[in-house]
Amino acid sequence: MQKAYKAGWIDIWKRDNKEEVWSFRQGKGRSRPDHIYTTQPLASCVKNVWYSFEELDRNFSDHAPMLAEIDIYL
Repeated sequence: MQKAYKAGWIDIWKRDNKEEVWSFRQGKGRSRPDHIYTTQPLASCVKNVWYSFEELDRNFSDHAPMLAEIDIYL
């Protein structure tokens, strides 16, 4: 992850949220396996980022996927 930061990539979740969210729960372990990295120009187009916990809560997946709304005008 440090290489991504040093290369100028932005972790959109960390940019917009101060709290850490654990989106993967298995046994006693917790982690955040999903990340959305963008360049600085694309980061300004990200309008919202969130986790969809429905998949985890309904046992469709072992983790909650991260989603983002990105407005791109060409």
